Amino acid sequence: MKTFDIFLVAPQERPVDPARLLDALRSIGHLRADPHDSSRLIYVHPDSQTVFFLLVDPVTLPRPLHDASGDDAEGAEGADDGDHDVDDEANGTDASDDDDDDDNDNESERSPEIDTPPVTVNVPLFHPSFVARETFEVVRALAHHAGLLVIDPLAVDADPGEASEAALLESWRSAHVAVAATLTSRDSPEARAESYFAYTRARSRLREDLEPAGVAPAPLYTARHDGATKTLAVWRSDRGVALPRCDLVLVERVREKRGIFGRRQVIDELVVPGERVWRMLAPFSESRQHPVPLLVFRRADPPPAQLANDLAELTGEPLASARRTGIAGLLDFEIPVAVDPAVDPAVDPAVDPAVDPAVDPAVDPAVEARRATGDR
Repeated sequence: MKTFDIFLVAPQERPVDPARLLDALRSIGHLRADPHDSSRLIYVHPDSQTVFFLLVDPVTLPRPLHDASGDDAEGAEGADDGDHDVDDEANGTDASDDDDDDDNDNESERSPEIDTPPVTVNVPLFHPSFVARETFEVVRALAHHAGLLVIDPLAVDADPGEASEAALLESWRSAHVAVAATLTSRDSPEARAESYFAYTRARSRLREDLEPAGVAPAPLYTARHDGATKTLAVWRSDRGVALPRCDLVLVERVREKRGIFGRRQVIDELVVPGERVWRMLAPFSESRQHPVPLLVFRRADPPPAQLANDLAELTGEPLASARRTGIAGLLDFEIPVAVDPAVDPAVDPAVDPAVDPAVDPAVDPAVEARRATGDR
């Protein structure tokens, strides 16, 4: 899921107050654990279903999930993952301590512009505008409570302390339009067929280049779907992949299922529009243009927390909806649409009774004879 990011930072004249920030996080409500990232909180409103993500700098609050959740019911939802999160947070704390030592050694070389913001807010794109409006309302209240300033990254000339909800919404819409324009495929039939040809011919070379690094170029097939021949790639979610643009992706979603005898691996097979998978992977992938436009996704096991959440929510059609077929029908040219005499007055008998739409006058002597004699 692609996001629009805004940042909460401390005013220049004073540092972040961790206790005040913690109190502000507790005041929000509707926060729950991200089981894949101990520094990440997920806001989900139970009625509107608005969702956004808070990434808290572990140096500022080493255990934001545990501390902000407290003893409330939503904190208890993540109890099954509690041990895992605590271990992750403990490791993260140790790592941050090491980082602090390194930072002290190199403090003179660091620029304040590259410091991690105390709070980063990921606002989803490709969602209704009310999601952004609710997010900005909550975020500005959080910033006020914590004594932080809201930075609108697209409004570089604006005072970060004056970022209004209207300004943030306008920036979100601008980012939404820009990302949508870059991710939407407008390939012609010819370009689609040429892309299929170029990728399948280059796939063996891509394997030699990428497989040593754990990335497998996706198999690309043709399949019948909704009465048309379409291109279909296959991706197993726990493996790195080089994914070309295609009509459909068979996503083999790998997940763990808890049972009486422990955990076991389950694979869901979903046929998903290629553009949807492309939008999911693009923020975490290397983009290449040769031999064809493709994404090289490496961070598969474990995936980024945001992608793991997208995969968990992903829906698609069953495998039987797309059956593998030959390349017949993968056309690289447009087929003229046949004339319908019921709607085209040029061949409507009511307009020209001499023309019988059921018969081709070019090869029917009876029609030609009627025309020659004037017998209509």
